[in-house]
Amino acid sequence: MEELQLPMEPIVLIDKSKNKEVHIVAGVNNSFEDIVRSAKRISSGLFEGNWDLCFISPETKQAEPISPEQTLEELIKKNVDTFYWNYVKPAFKIPTSSDYRNTRRHETTTQWQTKSQNSPMTEMATEGAVAAAGGTGPYVIEYADAGKRIIAFMIDWVFLMLLLRLFGWQSASWNWVIWWLYFALMESSDRQATIGKRMMGLKVTDLKGRKLTFGKASGRFFAKILSWMTLLIGFFMAFFTEKRQALHDLITGCLVVEVKEK
Repeated sequence: MEELQLPMEPIVLIDKSKNKEVHIVAGVNNSFEDIVRSAKRISSGLFEGNWDLCFISPETKQAEPISPEQTLEELIKKNVDTFYWNYVKPAFKIPTSSDYRNTRRHETTTQWQTKSQNSPMTEMATEGAVAAAGGTGPYVIEYADAGKRIIAFMIDWVFLMLLLRLFGWQSASWNWVIWWLYFALMESSDRQATIGKRMMGLKVTDLKGRKLTFGKASGRFFAKILSWMTLLIGFFMAFFTEKRQALHDLITGCLVVEVKEK
């Protein structure tokens, strides 16, 4: 009597906290608890702590949790073969002034004085202190969800249309000036956000988390023309790019972020 052979699939488990991955072959009927246990035997020191395994949904591009009892088969059917332990959204940290002081405290005066004033470490620490001024920090910056950006724009659009109607300017040929000044002034202000973005907890920064200048915010506004000219594809790029940037963000070197104080 022939022995029944269960289908086997090659998969990858990645421990994000350790930046290491394990490649294994597992039966489709295996639970993820069994799979992780096997992966631990292959590479000790990985996948430690409370259960925290997820996968990136092909449909939503978001991380979705996996229960220990869940089997491999249902996710293989979705063409998912890579799984993450301790997955976090793409993000970066802006050091605060307290981080800057702690860094300096661990360096000797001689070491500090030999550093160039324009060295990347000094520049980043100073810029981070400015970016987080007024808060208690540190701040973890998460790239903004594209859906929140769409809602924020709709709020701004409604607000501006009501404002233009109130003053009878909705049909004026120069009403684009109001749109430009609204976005450029508010996104280069201390709030770094329009009314819609503030309501959605978003801010606009440069690539290092700094406040935009009025000129850069203006450039970002006019670069949106290209996003419109691509039949809105430039806007929808925010769903797929690594840092959730739309076309006009990529052109001007800007980010739309969610700031959460830790």
